[in-house]
Amino acid sequence: MDAWGITLAVLRRWFVVLPVLLVTAAGVYLVGPGVAPEYVVRATWMLVPGSTPVESRVDGPNPYGNISGAAGAVEVVLSSPQTRQQLGDSGLIATYQITAESRATIIHMTLRATSAEVGIRTGEALHDLAVEELSSRQSGAGVRPEVQYGLVSLSQPAVIEVVTDDRTQVRALVAAGGLVAAVVLAALVDGVILKLRGRRAARPAGLDDGPEPGSTAAPPETGPTGRETEVPDGDPDDAEPYGDPASRNGTSSP
Repeated sequence: MDAWGITLAVLRRWFVVLPVLLVTAAGVYLVGPGVAPEYVVRATWMLVPGSTPVESRVDGPNPYGNISGAAGAVEVVLSSPQTRQQLGDSGLIATYQITAESRATIIHMTLRATSAEVGIRTGEALHDLAVEELSSRQSGAGVRPEVQYGLVSLSQPAVIEVVTDDRTQVRALVAAGGLVAAVVLAALVDGVILKLRGRRAARPAGLDDGPEPGSTAAPPETGPTGRETEVPDGDPDDAEPYGDPASRNGTSSP
């Protein structure tokens, strides 16, 4: 069936399409509030050098090399599968994004969560893990705390956007599914009806041997033996009930 045939089927079977479309519209209306929005949480941190001037440092070399290397190392540690699993086991969000600016000491954290509170808690946990990473690695290398690289928050974890894309997508899927179902159902019903009409039109006329409904035709007359009696041509009142009288007496009529 081509596009024009489908269009004609939908127009002919509008009584099938209309209820399906009404149910679809109700589904689109009801499914929207059931889909929770997502909250975009973002935080920005910056690595800073220690408070002691470089000239007065007597420590060994920093394990990160320089402050840009420290920023890159923090990005790698926070993005590792181990850290994500640790946060996921704690009931926090494991699908976040950590980005360190090239040749800079600024680190961005972005995530999407169905709960704003959980998203903010995840950002705070990532900040604490970054501070722990910097402190433990530099202390293990013998770098004094006052000359270690530290981490400060330029912006605390906060909701910057509320996304409702999923709600729109679900509504679009429900509407598209209902429309397709209405068209397919109309085409099937139209095909069945047309096929039945074709069979009825092609039925041989000889199959209808019985009297038509409502006919008042009388059944044929039968004699005492059950056989049909023949009625002679002409007026039945003119017929002699007992034959010719002359033939009964053996004489012929003049």
